[in-house]
Amino acid sequence: MNIKNEELNIKAIKEPLKKYLKTDEPEDFFGLIISIHDRMNDGGTVLSPMKTEPRIVINVDPDKELEEVLPSDKGPVRKSSLIEEENGTKWLPLFTDAGELSKGRLAKSTILEDRPIRDVVVEAFENGDVAGLVINPYSDALSFRKEILYVILHLDDVDLSDDPDEE
Repeated sequence: MNIKNEELNIKAIKEPLKKYLKTDEPEDFFGLIISIHDRMNDGGTVLSPMKTEPRIVINVDPDKELEEVLPSDKGPVRKSSLIEEENGTKWLPLFTDAGELSKGRLAKSTILEDRPIRDVVVEAFENGDVAGLVINPYSDALSFRKEILYVILHLDDVDLSDDPDEE
């Protein structure tokens, strides 16, 4: 992730997050949601910890070439590393910057991938194995359940005009 992108994430996500955690005001919460939405629409990215899982092939035809069984683009599968609570609830992490990422203990096999924020939010929303998204899990740890992620993903569908009768 480039420095400019990280600075934008700090300004647009981390600072509004800290403000909301201090004030606990609904306006600050909605401001944070809108800021995340704006970063998604601007093509913002975040460093995401990923883990690799090997592919296993069963019942291989011995007459096939290795490339037919395991094409070069079909290497190990990369999956998002998840944060798991003591009660077993799993969350997809979103780290605003490298400083937040370094606060946690990552496995040596963890790969850092620069991913679009939209992809991370969509994955947290669609993945049935997770409860939602947690921002900066090793410091601020603000979690968004799927209902909030739905709102973030569908803000473009909302008419925010002042006059509800306006066409």
